[in-house]
Amino acid sequence: LTLNGLDGNDLFDITASGDYGSDNASTIRVVGGDPSGSDVLQINDYGGQADIFAVNPGTTPGNGDVDVNFQTVPYSGIEHIFLFASDDYGGDALTVNDDGADNAWDVSAGTVGDRVQIAGRETIEYVNWTAVSLVNGAGTDTFGVFPTNLAQFNVSFTVNGNGGGDVLAAIGTGGTDTTSLAAGGGTQGTVTVNGVAVQFGGLDRVRVLGDDGDDSLTIDEVNGLLGLASGITFDGGSGRDRLNLVNSTVGPITPGTATYSVGPNADEGSITHVVGLTTQNLYFRNL
Repeated sequence: LTLNGLDGNDLFDITASGDYGSDNASTIRVVGGDPSGSDVLQINDYGGQADIFAVNPGTTPGNGDVDVNFQTVPYSGIEHIFLFASDDYGGDALTVNDDGADNAWDVSAGTVGDRVQIAGRETIEYVNWTAVSLVNGAGTDTFGVFPTNLAQFNVSFTVNGNGGGDVLAAIGTGGTDTTSLAAGGGTQGTVTVNGVAVQFGGLDRVRVLGDDGDDSLTIDEVNGLLGLASGITFDGGSGRDRLNLVNSTVGPITPGTATYSVGPNADEGSITHVVGLTTQNLYFRNL
């Protein structure tokens, strides 16, 4: 079945089937048509079961497919995707994959839910999901995430790189932000901004950007060090900002070798902490 919007601003509203990948299910293909910029694909979950959705962008913006309980919905000429879940019956899981290029992701609040957008591509908004995962399978990506603005996942939000040069930028607000970093949760660790946790794995670096306000970053070594290849960067922005290194179990930082270096300016420097075979590099500025 092909749904072709032709001209005009079209809304395609599809509700998922309860059959996981049933051979009896029809493939629905969605074609937005002209003009570009205003065609919407909305897919609703199937109530009463644990739904599994995955967005797979194609190589061309506006094209790709959505796996809906293992049934594929190809789309083309689409500028906005809305995915609605019920967070019921054991939980609904959403994965957003990349398109294989070197990409910049922007993740924040949208018009009705949380919005994910790979630069230059269709927007993806989701509402009321249990678990949300962003996955870079190829290329070198930067995930710009505004955790404080996210409200439409109910258990976990995870960013996964491919083990190359991927970066997670956890971005604060214009006010006072409280941020923490710790190993565990994701395969590498978890960054929490104003109470909103983002798990991560497969990354090269984590950047914490405080923006305005009197911001703080606490690195808790209770589960060990964060041995990211290119380390952790904390930019406090303006205001009176603070950096804390602790082990919440024993109080001081984990015993090992720690080296503190100042400069080149008075408000920046680095701390290298080594325990066994793991090295945690922390770079800071505007403190």
